[in-house]
Amino acid sequence: MSNNSTLNSRLRELFNKAYRAEKLHHTRKSSAIVDGFEHSKLQELAQNVNANAWSITNAELKNSLNKLLRDNNSINVINELNTLKEKINAEIAEKAKEQERLKNMLIKMTEYTEFYNTLKLSLDLVKIKSTTQALQATIGELNYVMGSNANRSSNKLETETQMNELPSNVHVLNFHRKVV
Repeated sequence: MSNNSTLNSRLRELFNKAYRAEKLHHTRKSSAIVDGFEHSKLQELAQNVNANAWSITNAELKNSLNKLLRDNNSINVINELNTLKEKINAEIAEKAKEQERLKNMLIKMTEYTEFYNTLKLSLDLVKIKSTTQALQATIGELNYVMGSNANRSSNKLETETQMNELPSNVHVLNFHRKVV
């Protein structure tokens, strides 16, 4: 009984976290229109794309958790959590393939000096990367709920490693915000 109540309380905690995160990311979006290509406007646009991706991911997580919270059988809940993790991992793999495809298109469009298309592709890549990061964070939270913390820090390490591999003349804007 104690194990079942712990799982249920962790699920409720995660549901509340997803709810707060969805609201946070939804309110982060701005309604400003980009007039010109000032750096701050482009950054704002990218942040809006990022916030929207995180908001959608948290809303989907919240809906999935809401269904799980109704089930009182901990074995069913654990099976459903594993199914959800598998689905999310498949989506992460799909996003990685899409990111690679769009990155190659971006390089081609740059070579052809199709800068409008490069801007659009760049924003699509921001969305894919943000969604992937939100999904990876979701996997970490689900691992915590299920009692395994092993994967929580691996995503952070992977991101830090990617950042260290960039040439020194490339400046990376970090749009990550801690979800409370």
